[in-house]
Amino acid sequence: PTHLTELVDDKICLAELLRHTAIMPPTIDVDYISEQTQDDQLYFLKHRHGAQGKSVYVHTKESLLEWKEQCNNPRDYIIQSEVEPKLDDKGRKISMRAHILIYNNAQDDGFVIALHEDVVCHTHAIPYSKGVSDRAAHISNPFSSKSNRRNRSTAPTPVLIADVALSHPAHGAFDQIKECAAVVSQHLVRHIRASGAVFAREITCFALLGADFL
Repeated sequence: PTHLTELVDDKICLAELLRHTAIMPPTIDVDYISEQTQDDQLYFLKHRHGAQGKSVYVHTKESLLEWKEQCNNPRDYIIQSEVEPKLDDKGRKISMRAHILIYNNAQDDGFVIALHEDVVCHTHAIPYSKGVSDRAAHISNPFSSKSNRRNRSTAPTPVLIADVALSHPAHGAFDQIKECAAVVSQHLVRHIRASGAVFAREITCFALLGADFL
């Protein structure tokens, strides 16, 4: 049921779910932007329910403070600091989309977690350099506005990480993704168990999650 998995679709809830792990980047409290940010650091502002990169914005400390003054509902957003990326041979950031299947095992009241072996690697449209604020350098699908559509033709075609070159930063990442996917899934299963949800033995319920790893 959707109400049991919405925790991973709400970015604020997801950050709280994974607060005690090393998976999520540092999260900034909207009330303490001045104290918890640095002048030479970039930050990503994300709407808690945004999807497909359309509600992700690149900010500096100064622009975050300006945004806060103008935003009517700042608590609908999450602010996270930039993580230093690994780059491909052309200096571009990458992201990897994995698919996780979780379903209840009707036989023993447990859950089965499966990670699909085909993980998709998305390469961002333009090269990255520290401090650059162009969304196309940071987001693999930044085409929500006309000004960014020029980058569509330069965005490389997605490939499976199993097919990338040995020198590519995504090569050999599957084991790390598997470990992270297990952590996310196990925390979600704990949440489902804590909710008191009861699954009928004759009914299989499942969730197919798309997770992006950087």
